[in-house]
Formats: sequence, C-alpha cells, structure tokens
Amino acid sequence: MDHGQASQTAIASAIQRALHILWDAPTHVLHDPFAYPFVGQAADAAIAGAAAALDSDVGRIARASFVVRHRFAEDELERAIARGVAQYLILGAGLDSFAWRRPDLLARIRVFEVDHPTSQRWK
Repeated sequence: MDHGQASQTAIASAIQRALHILWDAPTHVLHDPFAYPFVGQAADAAIAGAAAALDSDVGRIARASFVVRHRFAEDELERAIARGVAQYLILGAGLDSFAWRRPDLLARIRVFEVDHPTSQRWK
C-alpha cells in the first residue's frame, strides 16, 4: 500500500463497481453511484491504461464477480435484519459505499467498517 493512498485492492474494487454503471447495460445488479467519485483520477488512469482488458470477456466476468458479491452480501443482510440482526461488520471495507447507498438500512442496524486507516481516510 502506498502511503497516503487507499489500497490497490480497494481502488480496483471501486473501479469495477463504477464500470458496472458506466459500461454495463441496465438493469444493474448493484447501483453504486459513489464508486467513481471515491476513486476519481485513479479510476481515470486505471481505465485509460487497461480499457481493452477491462472491456474484454474476462474483464466483464471479473466485474460481474465484484458486483454480484456485493449484491449477495446485501441481500443476505436484509434477510438477517428481518430475523433481528442489528449489527453489520464490513471487514476489509476499503472504498465500500454501503453507508451512502443504503440509508434505508442504516436506520435499522449499526454498521462497523474495518480496514487499513489509510483506505478509510481516503474515503
């Protein structure tokens, strides 16, 4: 991890979520309007440097795995809340945008984000 910068894994995950909205046809599996603003110029540089790979079949499959994983976790969280769960821990939160995207659930649970302090400060 570079000093003063979010982890490359956190940046890559946010870029994948951003590209899902920017490049993939609707209906989106996960709508994350915060992913691109979280990474900003880092996203522009990564996309410019790897656009062909990111838009290849392998790139689309990789992107799908990122957004499906997030969607699955949130769907399971909603089921858990219905059963009475009151806390949600996001371990390795990186540039996760759950707290901004799901204010409807924040009123019902307490959310804890855990990650390297530099990644959290970046966000």
